Amino acid sequence: KNFGTIAPELLARIDSKRCINEIPLIDTETNQVWYGTDALLEKLQQKILEIKDNKIPYFFVLDKDGKILAIQSGDFKEDKMEVLEDACD
Repeated sequence: KNFGTIAPELLARIDSKRCINEIPLIDTETNQVWYGTDALLEKLQQKILEIKDNKIPYFFVLDKDGKILAIQSGDFKEDKMEVLEDACD
C-alpha cells in the first residue's frame, strides 16, 4: 500500500528518516517494521520459502537449479527425514 492508505497508528511506526533510503515493510498483524534488505528477506521467507515461523527449524531439499523439492519444519522426526530423503532420489 502507499503511505496515504496506511492507518495512522501503523504510519506512526515507520521511521521517516529511514524510509527515505529504505523501503519499509509493515506486518499489520504484529506491527513489526522491516527496512531495506531485511524487508526483502522477510518477504522471501514468507512467499518463496513458505516460512511461517522463524523460531522453528526448516529443512529444504533443492535441485541443482535451486527449485524446492521438499520442505519440512519443526522438531526432527524420522518420518520427516524420510520425506527429505525421498526427495533426494
